[in-house]
Amino acid sequence: MARVPRDRVLRRRALGAVQFARRRANRLGGPYVWLLAALLGVVVGLASVAFRKAIDVVQTLAYGVDDSTISLLAVAPWWLFFVVPTCAGLVVGLLIQFAIAGNRALGVADVIRARDLDRGRVRVKDGLVTAVVAVISLGGGASTGREGPVVHLGATLASAVSVLLRLGAGHSRTLLGCAAAAGVSALFNAPIAGTLFALEVVLGAYSIRVFAPIVVASATGTLVNRTLVGDFPAFT
Repeated sequence: MARVPRDRVLRRRALGAVQFARRRANRLGGPYVWLLAALLGVVVGLASVAFRKAIDVVQTLAYGVDDSTISLLAVAPWWLFFVVPTCAGLVVGLLIQFAIAGNRALGVADVIRARDLDRGRVRVKDGLVTAVVAVISLGGGASTGREGPVVHLGATLASAVSVLLRLGAGHSRTLLGCAAAAGVSALFNAPIAGTLFALEVVLGAYSIRVFAPIVVASATGTLVNRTLVGDFPAFT
């Protein structure tokens, strides 16, 4: 009998594990969904920290300062305030025109739309490009907030998990709320705010079924942020 190559055996085992996870995720609730929420909280928490660090990198390259030394902009050369935003805006405009469907950056409103009309799914490519656009915009000096892009980035990651596991619409929407909670919690070091934001804004309702996994994701995202960044208020 011919021997099956080792790489083929490993692929079969990996596919089998994914298929098993899909069946379990769609048939079971409770602790299994909480486990997915915790894992998603870790991933979105890491993405939130990376998003913030990426903004600092762009800002440092553009102006020579980051958030911790922002007061130094008072003595920065005057021409920086014309050249940097103009160049950043040009790059952002090209990305929006040629790399995002609909020719606009996406945000919280699109996550809510995905909840109602798209079975809790967000296009992964558009989500990743929107995150890049936000990093360049904020690092270049745009006066916009970080929460919208972080929530959308989290929704993109949640959608990728839902597609991988072929989750139903109900579980996909739950993970959408978990990702929003983890993103806001990690960004602002505020787990209660992240939980309430996900329930009120993203999901639009308080439900016992989704409350527990959202709390788990929010707490996990906060834990990641406090481990990597520190335990202090986002605003002093």
